Amino acid sequence: MFTGDKRQVEPYDFLYYYSPSIPYDFPKERIPKNLCEKQLLLVFKCFLDYPKKSEDVRRARHCQKFSIEFNECKKRRDMDLYKEIRAWEEERVKNLKPELRAVYVNALKEEVSDLRSNFEQIPATDQNANKRWRINADILQTQWRIRYTEELLSKLVEQ
Repeated sequence: MFTGDKRQVEPYDFLYYYSPSIPYDFPKERIPKNLCEKQLLLVFKCFLDYPKKSEDVRRARHCQKFSIEFNECKKRRDMDLYKEIRAWEEERVKNLKPELRAVYVNALKEEVSDLRSNFEQIPATDQNANKRWRINADILQTQWRIRYTEELLSKLVEQ
């Protein structure tokens, strides 16, 4: 689990950070070029190359520097992606006809409602933990999108 210190990262921590979900019509060219594949491969390589007979804890400590590098790369990538999603969506909303802007926000609110309904229908078991975690992350991201879109709309109305 995450220890609180940004530099002190346990090897499996990167599994607990959710990355943004890409909106279905988000342009590919706005996705960051560095997706941290190299850093992830170094983590995997370290774990695979370390003697199998050793304790998991010892192997994890040995590979920790690669995990830290991957985690930092992933955080930067995700922040860049969140910025791109927001910039793209703000441009998109500004270019909508005024009467369609509220429809857009309502569609996002319906998406949250659908996600919540889906979340509640999935049993809270170990088998479903990752799926529920991902849906919850999507709920939080969509709520974030609603917040900044509504802020933008209120600014546009003031103008």
